[in-house]
Amino acid sequence: MIKNTLSLILVLLSLNSFALGPVQIMASTLKQTFDLSGEDGFDGRDGANAYPADCSDGRIRNGRNGEDGGNGEAGDNGRDAFIYFKSINDLKNLTLFQAGGLGGQPGKAGFGALGCNGGNTGLPGQNGVAGSDGDFGKLFLIEDAIVFEKANSTRVISLGDFYAENLTLSRHIWTKVVGAKNLLNPKSYVSDEYFLYDKTVDYSIQFVWSASTPIGNFTNTKLALTVKNDQLQVTSYSGAIIDYKVTKKGNDFIFEVVNAISELEFKNLTFGKLRGEGEDLILEVKEKYRPSVKINTKFVLSLYNRVEDNNGFHDVFIGQFPVSNENLMFEDGVFYLMVGSLNFPSQYKKHDTKLRIHMSIYREVRNQTRVHGIKGLFKI
Repeated sequence: MIKNTLSLILVLLSLNSFALGPVQIMASTLKQTFDLSGEDGFDGRDGANAYPADCSDGRIRNGRNGEDGGNGEAGDNGRDAFIYFKSINDLKNLTLFQAGGLGGQPGKAGFGALGCNGGNTGLPGQNGVAGSDGDFGKLFLIEDAIVFEKANSTRVISLGDFYAENLTLSRHIWTKVVGAKNLLNPKSYVSDEYFLYDKTVDYSIQFVWSASTPIGNFTNTKLALTVKNDQLQVTSYSGAIIDYKVTKKGNDFIFEVVNAISELEFKNLTFGKLRGEGEDLILEVKEKYRPSVKINTKFVLSLYNRVEDNNGFHDVFIGQFPVSNENLMFEDGVFYLMVGSLNFPSQYKKHDTKLRIHMSIYREVRNQTRVHGIKGLFKI
């Protein structure tokens, strides 16, 4: 046994079942090489320069600020390797490369536009941040004689199915050991840590519904349940917003829902009017009814210019624009989006221009987010 061969300090490490891929290797007397390096991250997008405003109305306006550069993407981690072996000496026949990928370079900031009629020039945006390099892939060693049981540490389930059946999740327990570089071929480029399979632990999860509203109204709500580091992690990603608490007794969890908020509370927005023109173009988004809870709301607009030619009507894509808080007001149940302040050419903000607007609405309560969209065609 390797545990008897190495006199090292052991630390228990738990890893979820997703770690059982993607590469499984059988060590033998044959020499084998595996390049499991992570991919490099993409560079961040350069921020666009600010478009000049239409200054024909004679008003003094400050120029628009340049856009921020995008952050570089993080490099991928090296791929994990699960190595089955009969003899520890066979590991010397394996050459592994598990380095993480390099982080992407930051995008450059865009320049600000000139002001109108004596207004100040807009400020440049901020440069992006370089992406972080990926980590080494993890190395897992499993003796061939061990019966390696499958573990399922994550389950995606509806509230209705969860209510009908209690769940059992499991996770593998691994022992962390230092000395991987001494076990593999010296040409290998890996972390010096590796992990030995110890055991599989099962966790029972009991569901309790304590909310005042019947569960029948919320059965389609989807949850992802994951056991990690001896704790139950819950992600509510569709349907109702739920308030819940988790208690643990030994290896058993009790998942109790104490309140539920219907997703209809979040789909209460509709388009109002598109008012003004140029830099003063404003889009109204109205509440059809007041929600029972405070909701944090973010908007992302995809704008199209509706044009007509010999082939009929078609839409020309202008761009996609997150609406920042400085371009958003809320008053008496109405959101006012300062579309004229967004960074796109002034020709699309003029009188008689037709805009097709696809709006993505992000609504967040209790650290749970729901997204839906609305569409409309407007004439300025």
